[in-house]
Amino acid sequence: MRRIKKKNLMVTYRKKRQSAAAEKTTKKIVINKIEEKAAVDKSEQPPVKKPSAVKTKAAAIAASGFKKVYAEDTCRVTFTLPKEAAPNASTVAIAGDFNSWNTTSDMMRQSRNGNFTITLTLAADRDYQFKYIIDGTRWENDWKADRYEGENSVVAV
Repeated sequence: MRRIKKKNLMVTYRKKRQSAAAEKTTKKIVINKIEEKAAVDKSEQPPVKKPSAVKTKAAAIAASGFKKVYAEDTCRVTFTLPKEAAPNASTVAIAGDFNSWNTTSDMMRQSRNGNFTITLTLAADRDYQFKYIIDGTRWENDWKADRYEGENSVVAV
C-alpha cells in the first residue's frame, strides 16, 4: 500500500514538473515575441534623448550592452562580459579612460550564470573608451558597445 502511494506521489510530482517546464518555455516564446514587437515599434519612433539631471529620481535606460542609470550629472553604468567571451577565465578587469587604463583597479565579479559584471559611476555627457582584460593577458572588446574607435570599445554616457 505504501509503495503505491509513493509511486502515485512521484507520478504527480513528475507531471507538475513537466507542466512547469512547458509553461516556462511558453513564457519565453511570448516574451521573445513582445521584445520583437517592441524593437519594431522602437525603430519607428524618433530617437530618445538622455534624461536631464534629475535630483529626486534616477532614470534608467538600457542601451546596447550596458545598463545605464542617470542621476544628476553622473551615470551608473553596469558593464557585462558574457561567459562566451571568456569561457575559462578566472579574472576579468576593465580598463579605459575612466581609470587611466589601469588593468588592475576595476576587477569584475563573476555571477552565477558565468558572466562578469561591474558597475561604475561615470561623469555624464561623455564618451569613454575601454576594453576588458581577461586573466591579465588577453584584451577583449565589448560585443555590444555603443561604437568602436580604433581597436577600443566606446560607451556613450
